[in-house]
Amino acid sequence: MLVIEKLPATSTENRDPSEKVLIFRGSVSWDDKLKSDYIYINFHIPESVKCLEISYTYPENSGCILDIGLLGPGEVFRGWSGSNKKQIHLSPESATPGYLRGPIDPGEWSIMLGLAKIPRNGYCPYQVIIKAQDCEGLAQHNPGIQCTAPKKRAKPPENWFKGDLHVHSVHSDGVNTICDIALDAIRQGLDYIAITDHNTISHHEELEIVGRGLGRENLILIPGVEITTYYGHLNVWGEGWIDFRRGPRELGSLVQAAHEKGLVISANHPFRDLGDLCIGCALADKSIRGFDAVEVWSGPWHAFGNREALYWWHTMLSEGLRVAAIGGSDYHGRRDSVIRVGEPTTWIKPSSGTSKGLIEAIKLGRTYVTASPKGPRIDITLARGSTETYSIGDTVAVEDRGENLKLVIEIQGDELEAILKLITAEGVIHTQIVRGGDNKFVKDIILSKEHRFLRAELGIFSDPYSVMLKNGDIMIALTSPIYLR
Repeated sequence: MLVIEKLPATSTENRDPSEKVLIFRGSVSWDDKLKSDYIYINFHIPESVKCLEISYTYPENSGCILDIGLLGPGEVFRGWSGSNKKQIHLSPESATPGYLRGPIDPGEWSIMLGLAKIPRNGYCPYQVIIKAQDCEGLAQHNPGIQCTAPKKRAKPPENWFKGDLHVHSVHSDGVNTICDIALDAIRQGLDYIAITDHNTISHHEELEIVGRGLGRENLILIPGVEITTYYGHLNVWGEGWIDFRRGPRELGSLVQAAHEKGLVISANHPFRDLGDLCIGCALADKSIRGFDAVEVWSGPWHAFGNREALYWWHTMLSEGLRVAAIGGSDYHGRRDSVIRVGEPTTWIKPSSGTSKGLIEAIKLGRTYVTASPKGPRIDITLARGSTETYSIGDTVAVEDRGENLKLVIEIQGDELEAILKLITAEGVIHTQIVRGGDNKFVKDIILSKEHRFLRAELGIFSDPYSVMLKNGDIMIALTSPIYLR
């Protein structure tokens, strides 16, 4: 049974007499989690409070994991930090990363406690301390105003922009500032990077500040959020917060909510089941449709779940759905990690070199993914006669009985020795050995509506004619499709 005990407000001689301290103690059981993944501790803030300081504890070695977030009056979102931060402050001028700075409005506030892990045969006790006080002595977060790039970079060739769509900063459970991540991305030769911190938008303001300091010609910073539920993780790109509080049968509503706000949404690492290391990493409901993209490549190719994610995406395409392929490092900056910014790299061909242009190009499917920023470059075009040309993300209207089209595949990069596979809803329809640096293949190909799409994979495959990859296969590059209708 859920128990919340509120202790009387107190003040001490060592603090300003106006400072109020609220202490809440309680416990939650497995039965409480079955009713809801979230509980709320409500408290009243009077007039004239300038700052809030919040701390919470629970026994972390007893099978308990409790997340925390904050809602202001009218259930206005003020922040979320999962279980990463045990002390939080808010003021009009500053806030702990993960939380939104701004006035401490009088009225009813709520602590959100997320029941990430509760022992089935036990319970999790906790304590929450809330201090309403002045701002003297509170730590201030420097949002990277002095972040500048060493020099101006050249414009990406042929309007293909390379970057990383899934990165975390100190605004959630990452260890690096946005400035540090951005400078690392520039060193890696990336053209853009998306910061997708968990369930918060506190980093969006800092992205604007860092972006102005760096200059768009050096790096485009894309605002995003990783909607992190206990039953699946989804990336959205664009401005706007999505309420992440969803149960296992409500995840599909997140797709609709994202589209209603004009955001582009993907399913992240949908088959990565890591237990307590990443609660909810695997998507619980694989029947959900409507994603603009699927993260088919998360971290190094050999990471658990990538082969399955790629095949799941292939089944969506075979159903006739339009879904882009993307990759993301899921970089958190932990020491000695094999995860690096830009590995894998998602290449995007936008109509304009802005964050909005890049986001729109993801929705249109103008993407391909490589193991690193080094490439290789890969492009596919289909031509009908001398005037009609179609490339990745385009739709070709083909005749029912099939139609002869000219296929051109260009691969540019370092010395390669790999296998190129062309894949449709009918399976692998062509393989080609690729050797050397730059390659260009031209051939006539008959395609019909039954093929639904045409996409390419480049790698080292034990069975080149299998759509489902085997353990030990190595992916070098893969493309989103050209659609056939």
